[in-house]
Amino acid sequence: MYQQILNQLAVRERQITLDGSTVVKESLQMVQFLKDLLRKVKEEVLQQGFTGQAEEIHFFREVQPQMVSRLIFYNEIYQIESKATLLSTEAAKKLLKDKEAQWFKESETLEATDFFSYIALGRTNRDVEYFTRNYDYLPQSNEEYLFSFDGAFSTCRSFEVAKIGAAKELSDYLFFRTREEEDMPLEILNLLEWTGQKTELIELIYGLYATNRISSGKVSIKKLTSVFEKLFKVELGDLYHTFHRMKGRSKSLTPFLDEVKASLLVYINNSDQK
Repeated sequence: MYQQILNQLAVRERQITLDGSTVVKESLQMVQFLKDLLRKVKEEVLQQGFTGQAEEIHFFREVQPQMVSRLIFYNEIYQIESKATLLSTEAAKKLLKDKEAQWFKESETLEATDFFSYIALGRTNRDVEYFTRNYDYLPQSNEEYLFSFDGAFSTCRSFEVAKIGAAKELSDYLFFRTREEEDMPLEILNLLEWTGQKTELIELIYGLYATNRISSGKVSIKKLTSVFEKLFKVELGDLYHTFHRMKGRSKSLTPFLDEVKASLLVYINNSDQK
């Protein structure tokens, strides 16, 4: 049931562009959509409960934080972008720069915590304490009051998981938002098209992501993929599923990157002979 909810959210998000004149309208629509979705899910949780502790932990570690994270994300975008429309061009640029710095610092602070390491490393030894409602729950920030969470629909760490994801996404969004004026001319972008297989492009994206050479590794794989999709006018679909299939390859794990290296060596050798 909960996977269907996340699939529903993913379908809705694919309809969102957050481009130009639509960003305020679309972000507000997503805030309303997510509030309604969370309200319905909360009612189901309170009425039906969970089949056991494992399902409860999965819900408050994986499912609920994803929805809350997106709510924080779109709510903040709405607040920022709606305010920016009322400002002069220079004042709007300053607002975006200030917000970028704020969320970058917030993301760095959250990623420096022991709890972030606990989540990132996939540890589970304290899941019962962190992600079940058997433990006393107190909101950790004003945001939790804002989004009307309580002990029946939150645990002592579920909101923190959501905040980690939202801070990273907001940092990425604002990083690119403040640099939109540096984009390539439209006539150049229109000439670019990915003519290889989608799995090859995904392999290239993960290769670049793994090197931490783009923005010192501060850009999420999701945002990096979004940039390549826009650049090459291609929809890559379920990125993570493709990545897991890559890990199961019987021969080389990186055939396209191997081909890139081989082609570059041939090109270098041929250029030396001219």
